[in-house]
Amino acid sequence: TAGQEKKPEKYIPDVARTIMETLGEIADESPPKRPRYDKEDEELLEKINSEEVTEMTFRDCLSQHVEQGTMK
Repeated sequence: TAGQEKKPEKYIPDVARTIMETLGEIADESPPKRPRYDKEDEELLEKINSEEVTEMTFRDCLSQHVEQGTMK
């Protein structure tokens, strides 16, 4: 029933925090130690280091994605 339907929005803060923690740990590693990533991934890690991308960035993106998925 609709009342028992899970609400994906409630998971967004935890998911965003976990993504940010994981990518933050990778970004903190010195480049020779971490595996090679493609240019797009390296740019994301640089944006995390410079705080251009934050946990709120991921929350916003996840929220938009969930909203689009629930409108189908």
